[in-house]
Amino acid sequence: MTSLPANVSESKKEFVITVDLPDVNEDDVGVAIDGDMLTIKGERSAEAEEKDKNHRVVERHFGKFERAFRLRQIVDQDKISAKFAKGVLTITLTKTMEAQEKRRTIPIKAS
Repeated sequence: MTSLPANVSESKKEFVITVDLPDVNEDDVGVAIDGDMLTIKGERSAEAEEKDKNHRVVERHFGKFERAFRLRQIVDQDKISAKFAKGVLTITLTKTMEAQEKRRTIPIKAS
């Protein structure tokens, strides 16, 4: 099983996880929550093999993949959404109102 590279960005109201999944069908990807763990699982299928070829180079990865993220208490689990478009999975994790209100910037003083 291979690891799954992901980008995670944060704004005042949410976290966004994006995962590139080229050549993966939407039906072959799953997103689930178990307690405080968000898990992305799926499988990339191999192309049909051509038997008339004597040699080949295979650089594309096939098989199962999985990635888990521990959710902090500041995420509202009821407001998590996922969409899959053009080979990119985007998961949006909305922060709780309490977490959004507590965010502040700390000033830095010159010494």
